Amino acid sequence: MNPVFRKGLLLALSGWVPTVNAQEDTTPAPAPPAAAQPGESQDGRAIYSVPSLKPQWQARAVLNRATDKLKHLTADEDVVVAQSMSGVITVLNSENGREYWSSHIGRTNAATMPAATDSQLLAVITGPTIHAFEKFTGRRLFSYRMPQSPSASPIIFRREVTYGNSTRMLRWIVVPMIDGSIVSFDVESLERMGRLGTLPDDVWRGEQWRFVISEDIRYSVLAGSSRLGFATGAGNIYRIMQCIYSRTW
Repeated sequence: MNPVFRKGLLLALSGWVPTVNAQEDTTPAPAPPAAAQPGESQDGRAIYSVPSLKPQWQARAVLNRATDKLKHLTADEDVVVAQSMSGVITVLNSENGREYWSSHIGRTNAATMPAATDSQLLAVITGPTIHAFEKFTGRRLFSYRMPQSPSASPIIFRREVTYGNSTRMLRWIVVPMIDGSIVSFDVESLERMGRLGTLPDDVWRGEQWRFVISEDIRYSVLAGSSRLGFATGAGNIYRIMQCIYSRTW
C-alpha cells in the first residue's frame, strides 16, 4: 500500500481532522424581502383596486325589434341619441335614461349621419336634408335640403360675438360635402325659414360660406374656439378660420 495513502487512512480512522485556515467572509447576508405595503406589489409596482362595474340605468330605443336595428348612438353631457335604420330617433336623459322625445325623421331607410348636438340644438342629416330640433323638447325648428349630399356627419359650431354693448350667441351647422367642400349653414337664417317659410332677403340660400378643397372628406370637421380643422382621404390636414357674419349687425 502506498505509505502516504496508508498514513492518511490511519489519521481518518483515529478521528483527527486537520484544521484549515480560511479567511472569514465578511459579506453581509442579503436582507429578506420587505413585506409588500398595502397598494404595492413585491416588485414595487402599484396595485389598484378596481371596483366592480354596475349598470346605472337601462333604456330601450323606439324601434321595431322584429324589422329595425340601431344604426347610430351618440351622446353628450345631457342626452344620449339613438338612431335606427328606419329613421326613428330617440333622445334619452343621460343621467337616468328617461326618454325626452322620439320622432321619425326623413324617409324610411334613408341614409343618415350621426346626430350633432350643443347645449340647446340637435341636428341630424337624412339623405341631403338637415333637420334641426330643440334638444330637450323635440320641437322641430327647420328642415333644409342642401344642394348636395354630405360625405360625413355634421357639427354644430357656436361662438359668442360682442358688438358694442351687445353679445349674441351665433350658431352654424358645418357639413362636409361629397364634392370636396366644407359648407357652413347659419342656424338663425334656417330657423327663420322654418318659421316663415322663406330665407331673409339678403340670403339667397342657407349657406353662410363654402370652402372648396376638391378632395375626398370622409370625417367630421373638428371645431376650436374660432378655427375649424378637417382631414381628407389623401391624408392631408387643413385648418381654416371660421368666418363670423351676421346680417343684423
